[in-house]
Amino acid sequence: MAKAQKTGQSIAAAALDIISAEAAKAPDLKAAVLATDEPEAVHNLRVSIRRIRSAIRALGPYLAPAVSGLDEPFHKLFEELGRVRDLDITCGVWKLLDTPDPGGSEVLDHLQAARASAKLLLTVSLAKDGPLDALDQAVREKPVVTPAALKPTLGVAPDLVKAAYDSAH
Repeated sequence: MAKAQKTGQSIAAAALDIISAEAAKAPDLKAAVLATDEPEAVHNLRVSIRRIRSAIRALGPYLAPAVSGLDEPFHKLFEELGRVRDLDITCGVWKLLDTPDPGGSEVLDHLQAARASAKLLLTVSLAKDGPLDALDQAVREKPVVTPAALKPTLGVAPDLVKAAYDSAH
């Protein structure tokens, strides 16, 4: 979770703090996905990316384009992680069924092959420079923001909360 907000901190600084906290975890999470086939590694990276995307979507108007423009590339990576995660869950449930059906092992083999293929595609995506690398660079550069982004967080927060509430109802 992000550090406690400083009194009078701008909304841009608060938004960047939130995103930076998740971005700091990304290299280790990415390395875990690349180094292992553990389902939790994929899950943990996916959760981190979901948090980053949520912050970008909610706080996008207050972020520099170098950061807010990463939502779509993160969406694509999120989908790739989701394919692997869904197959991890499906394989796990299938193993628990312990069905006497003779075709059951063939289905599991097919699911595991599909998971291996999805993981390979994910590995290729993660090995290339992508949104995680772009985010790391953008956060390190402390991007320039618009004058509206310099407003105090406490002055902007009520409108953000209202917008989130209105979009949920």
